Amino acid sequence: MLLNVAKGVAIKFFGSIACGVLLATLYIIVLRCAAMRHSQAMEILFVLMSGFLTYSLAESFHMSGIIAVLFCSVVMGIYARPHLSVEGSLLTSFFIKEAAMLADMCVFLLVGVDAVLVDWTSLDFALWVMLFCVIARACAIFPLGLVTNSIKRCCNRRGSGGQEERQLLSGKHLLMMWHAGLRGGIALALNLEVGPWADEIDGPGTRQTLRNSTFFVICIFLLIFGGTTEVMLRWLNIPMGGSSPYDQLYKRETGEYMRFMGAWIHDNVLAPCLVGDERLTQITSEKNNDLRIEEVLGQAVHGNWRHMHRRIDESDDTETDDSYTPTALERARQLAYEKRRSFENEDYEDDYDDDDEETGETEEDSRVIQTCNRCTK
Repeated sequence: MLLNVAKGVAIKFFGSIACGVLLATLYIIVLRCAAMRHSQAMEILFVLMSGFLTYSLAESFHMSGIIAVLFCSVVMGIYARPHLSVEGSLLTSFFIKEAAMLADMCVFLLVGVDAVLVDWTSLDFALWVMLFCVIARACAIFPLGLVTNSIKRCCNRRGSGGQEERQLLSGKHLLMMWHAGLRGGIALALNLEVGPWADEIDGPGTRQTLRNSTFFVICIFLLIFGGTTEVMLRWLNIPMGGSSPYDQLYKRETGEYMRFMGAWIHDNVLAPCLVGDERLTQITSEKNNDLRIEEVLGQAVHGNWRHMHRRIDESDDTETDDSYTPTALERARQLAYEKRRSFENEDYEDDYDDDDEETGETEEDSRVIQTCNRCTK
């Protein structure tokens, strides 16, 4: 019985990893051949839809969609990012981060509303579920932490690193890991996938009881463990808000031979096949462009503004009917655009009176332009 369970878990786990890696390779090849770097919107849509497609395909093959998406994102984060433009990469990361935050808020909003509407007869079962969750978490974290420290000690004895390079898990870190285990969107998603077969096997009402207890567990764990996270960190004297190099653990925890093999596979197999030598050369020159998301968003908004008014200019140039009278909104847009172009080269306060005479704008038009300028600034 246990052997069959272990076999099923291994097949599903490694099958999900293989599914995610293969799909990520396919996506990277499509990005390399399609050359979407000219359109940031296409880059964002492609990356976003690749996640949904990976999850759907993995679930259709009875694999874990979450594990498949996780490993797909790891591979794409390394080898798909070079095929994106600098602006597209920043905008894609920003969009996915904001979308994830919105989805997280929707999940907890759903949980909060349904926790009030659920049947309170499931509260006793929810209490038992919470007890077993806390015990199971302790049984998993503390023994595995000891095993991890033992492996690190053995590796450190073979190397030349000192005690400071071991990065061992102390007792307070293990306690904090036990305390920080919450239940949220994944638990809710897995519970909602429970079909009518639960009522057929364990009797009517089983499916609803599981859902009610899941809502209770999410809310109570969020309030108790989530609300006391900062208090526990301060009580255990665990530093917060610090920064460290992104490759610190890789350099300290990985042996020299493993780092050499990983670098060789990356430089001679994966990077040439998935990225290409020509693109690698371009990436080296693009690293000097240290852009921030605020700058990219500002450029995108400014570009859309100029594109909109360029269309207005083209429509004015192609107009042949002398009897056509522009509307107040079109006149305000045109005047605002002319005023903004003068702001880019001249000082507004010195040339404001001259520009008024050149454009022949009224006092009402001036107020509209000032309002538009405040918004665009």
